[in-house]
Amino acid sequence: MKYYELEPEVAGGMGDMTEIVYEGYKMKEVTFLHYEFFGWLGDELLTTNRCFIVSDSLMNDIISSGLEGVEFRNIKMSFSMEYFSLFEKETVPRFVEFKCKFVYEENINNVSCDFYLSKYGKMIVSEKALSVLKQHQLDICKIKPID
Repeated sequence: MKYYELEPEVAGGMGDMTEIVYEGYKMKEVTFLHYEFFGWLGDELLTTNRCFIVSDSLMNDIISSGLEGVEFRNIKMSFSMEYFSLFEKETVPRFVEFKCKFVYEENINNVSCDFYLSKYGKMIVSEKALSVLKQHQLDICKIKPID
């Protein structure tokens, strides 16, 4: 199966209500994501600091396609003053956190899921998953094949 590395649009960052577990000084896990939008160019897959979010519409297509290796969690969405200086109103659909369950490099000899997180925080997707993602807006997302 062919896999691809994705670099999604960054449309914002972690808001004040984000809950993070640290191990020493290193971020271990985000237990609740508050995504604050600074702008948005329309992609339905977004990222910030090793976290990914997808539109409700994309989430529903991922679930109905039977793709494996991901779970979804609700997030808090907010909009910065910068966002409102660029856009007159909230034009963003509802998003949810998109959490990859497995690390690609730890499963390299038994790659069977559709979604992985690389040890460097990049999203890795199967060809089947990419075809579902491409049915939605991904104009800013960089996509490169993994050799």
